[in-house]
Amino acid sequence: MVTALMFQPEQNPMPYQLCDDGEYLNHCVSGNSCLIYTAGAFRLEDNIAVVYCRNGHLFSLPCNRRVGDHIICGTFYIVRVKKEIWSR
Repeated sequence: MVTALMFQPEQNPMPYQLCDDGEYLNHCVSGNSCLIYTAGAFRLEDNIAVVYCRNGHLFSLPCNRRVGDHIICGTFYIVRVKKEIWSR
């Protein structure tokens, strides 16, 4: 488990425990939807990543926040990652 910062539309950020598992992350970015969306990630800084719903805009998820050049729809998380993950 890793502690992340969870951002939900129209709410304040809060700490959240995430598991390093793709299926679990898909459920986390799906929120309360009955559909399971696909989680994606992008690097924010060297050891910081954003985990978000890759196609949230296609499913009309509410716009949340702008992070860098990305406008993110739905719930997303900011997490610390190992540096090696980006060298693959």
